[in-house]
Amino acid sequence: MGGYEAQVEAVKDRYSDRILAILARIRDALRGAGLQCDDPEAMHCDRFEWSLGVGPTKPRDGVVNFSITEEPDYEGEGTGITFHLTILEDGGRVLGVFSPFNFTPDVWIDVADADAIEDRFALFEGLDPLEIVASLAGAVRA
Repeated sequence: MGGYEAQVEAVKDRYSDRILAILARIRDALRGAGLQCDDPEAMHCDRFEWSLGVGPTKPRDGVVNFSITEEPDYEGEGTGITFHLTILEDGGRVLGVFSPFNFTPDVWIDVADADAIEDRFALFEGLDPLEIVASLAGAVRA
């Protein structure tokens, strides 16, 4: 199925719409909490990151990022990837992170293992958007 880079691109292509759907659920929950939100979008400067801006009066006081992270970028080698969701305040302060198995060898899923990738991604689809609201809403209020 092609080389590593082609496989990572295929994962991005396979999951992009589902990532945007997760961010849309989070957007709807944040709007329900009275916050302003952008619509989720793919980041143009990063080929494996999607973003949702949020804030009390403008949608960029904070951000929810969803990304596909590559093992070679962190370990120097390997063929693994992982997903993570990061909640950031304007200025970069981390308010929350969801990254299953982070800081363990199990964080990396071989990019060729479609079943393992699907299992890991399913954890993100099961996230309760109200947990994101709880992590973000208080921090971005004026």
